[in-house]
Amino acid sequence: MTAPTTPTGFDAKKSVFFDDTTPFIVVRLFDTQQKKWYTYVNFGKSFRTMEYNMEKYKKFTSKKAKKRLPRLALGILTPILCLILILVCWVAGDLIINMQIEAAPRRVSDPSLYDGTELLQMVWLYGNKGQTNETFSLKMEDITAERVFNALPGYIRYLEERLDCADFRAVFLLKLLFDGGEDLDALSPLIRQKIGAALTGFKFWITSPGADSMCYYSENHQINFAVIEYLTGQAFPDAVFAVDGKTGAEHVRIAAKRIEDWLDMRFLYGFSECFSANYYVVDIAALTMLLAYGNRADGILMERAKMALDLIFADFALQMYDYTFVSPSGRAYQYNNLCWETSDAARIVDHVWNLNRIQDNRFNYYLITSVVNNNLDLLASGSTPYYKIPEVILELGRSNEKIVRTSTGLNLSDLDAHGLLGQSDRQMMFQLGMGALSNPEIIENTLDYINKYNLLTNQFLTNFKYFNIKAIRYSGLMPVMSKWVNPYINGFANQEYNVYTYIKNSYKLSTNQAYFPGSFGSQQLQSVALLPGGIPIYTTHPVDTMTGTPGYWAGYGVAPHAVQEQNIALLMYKLPKNIALLSDKPLPYTHTYFPEAEFDEVMIDGSRAFARRGDTYIALLGSGTLRYADRDEARLEGLPYKTAGRFDLIQEGKEQAWVYELSDASEGSFSDFIQRIRGNTLRFDGDSVRYISNAKTYSVEYKGSFAINGQTIRTDYARYESDFVHAAKYQTTFEYAFHGKSLVLDYPNAKRTVRD
Repeated sequence: MTAPTTPTGFDAKKSVFFDDTTPFIVVRLFDTQQKKWYTYVNFGKSFRTMEYNMEKYKKFTSKKAKKRLPRLALGILTPILCLILILVCWVAGDLIINMQIEAAPRRVSDPSLYDGTELLQMVWLYGNKGQTNETFSLKMEDITAERVFNALPGYIRYLEERLDCADFRAVFLLKLLFDGGEDLDALSPLIRQKIGAALTGFKFWITSPGADSMCYYSENHQINFAVIEYLTGQAFPDAVFAVDGKTGAEHVRIAAKRIEDWLDMRFLYGFSECFSANYYVVDIAALTMLLAYGNRADGILMERAKMALDLIFADFALQMYDYTFVSPSGRAYQYNNLCWETSDAARIVDHVWNLNRIQDNRFNYYLITSVVNNNLDLLASGSTPYYKIPEVILELGRSNEKIVRTSTGLNLSDLDAHGLLGQSDRQMMFQLGMGALSNPEIIENTLDYINKYNLLTNQFLTNFKYFNIKAIRYSGLMPVMSKWVNPYINGFANQEYNVYTYIKNSYKLSTNQAYFPGSFGSQQLQSVALLPGGIPIYTTHPVDTMTGTPGYWAGYGVAPHAVQEQNIALLMYKLPKNIALLSDKPLPYTHTYFPEAEFDEVMIDGSRAFARRGDTYIALLGSGTLRYADRDEARLEGLPYKTAGRFDLIQEGKEQAWVYELSDASEGSFSDFIQRIRGNTLRFDGDSVRYISNAKTYSVEYKGSFAINGQTIRTDYARYESDFVHAAKYQTTFEYAFHGKSLVLDYPNAKRTVRD
């Protein structure tokens, strides 16, 4: 077919041929006079308007289009299908490779290796030369080289196989080495060699070479690992350590930097494992080991270690009621929460405040009696203690009249702004220390770190192999996947706590204000009341297991929106069907530990529960009916002791509220208290609670504001707000003052001023 002839008055240079393969040649021409574009169709040898031949053109092109459509679709779909196939193969390949990864053992296979009683008795005897302990089967004169060698294998095996909590065993080996000294050498020089070989062959930090399943991601383990590395390097300065070929002297420098970072972050941000009756004990053990046996020429490091101990003991003093240390906590277990006698913190309190309540002299690998108590008494030289708890802290601990507001830790969203989102030791210590592993804000960094140091063989991290898919990582979708999948380890993260504590002579009530309502919590405790004698009362959303956390009495399936002002706390729950991927099943109710055997009077009246212990009164109000679980229904398994009577107070309902109100005899009789509470108004609509008591209206919106008589109550605090100490967030200088005594901690200048 011949090319079309340009009509008069048209610019041929701007002609556009749409289709030159059909009997119709469609031409787009520009009218140079009218300045308009026109569409023409060449049919035969003459140009006609498009409208003239439109019907014929449509019929023809529609037939041709039908023939071309399958080819066009195939051309588009083929590369898409190929891309999908490549992605599927890529993902499948990564999964197949990852599934071949086997985690290193975490626990010993031989249960007898858990028994270190005789070695612990040796540690105590060498640390308390000239003293005896009637509860021991071992006396100093009974210690022979053979007995020492027989006591060592279990502890050394932990170090050699790099099992979880091997760092705790390493502390005992170091203490035996330091305190036994010449006495051990006199028994046999091979004892020092055997202990030294185990210590210098140990892995002290997560980035060092070699597979293991030790836990490095909590604050207590971090300071413990750093201190044992420091002390081992000091004890064997010229030895070449098997783990990395560095000398002991080099390891001292490496460890000192991690210790400094750990101390810096505690002063800047506080503790992620805040108010932990379990893990503050390990922190104390590590710091007292450093002070007792560390190089005193490192004056700044040693002074700052003392100041960190001051922070911990000040937390004990400010949060303690009736010598019981149970508060909202970043990490708490049921035996810490339910009974002060079974709490490891009780041994610290007994020792520091000289109470002598606990006589069983229990030994365990949390370093209680044989490390902490002895170390606090050690003399550095002459008659000068290397550390002495300031009198102001002791006085604060004795006082049962306190209101304390405090903030500790950081939120995940704050890490980047504080330079803590990255892979340096300091950054990872903070991230891992708060238990942040898989959360959307952190997961990409975690996976990069795991891959960099080949950490998928660690049992604490091995489940990341299911997420370690390059196609997803490189796409940037990992944060979205973390949020959508919501693995249970997202609930490990301890973010910023804002704790309000109200202590009177007759009771304590303490709450972590409005902490991420609806979130999952592995080991956290959000609100607790204490009655005289250290009797705890607290509410959780239980999970159907007694073997781990979250469980029935520790951690929770879902956090309440909890707020408090003085003697009244409000808790609002929205219960989910499921809490997180791979977690145990949440139960369809909340429950409160409310042990009737510990009360002088107790009454359950529909949606209200009342109890009296001595002159202290407590009322619990529910939005639904409250009932005691029968003893065969209540969860007794795993409790530290089997309490008499009923203790498990249950409230059912997907949406529900609890109100705590405490009082005492100074405000009237118990019957007056009951009558007044019955006249109070509690309204709950699923999204808000409104409670009226003593002419005050308390109201809180779920994930919203808290108000009293219409005035908004602030629930985020400075580092300290109290009559005894006040400090802004991220401040590193504190002054504690009480009863004419004071303690000033000037961390930047490593200056500690005590006025007793």
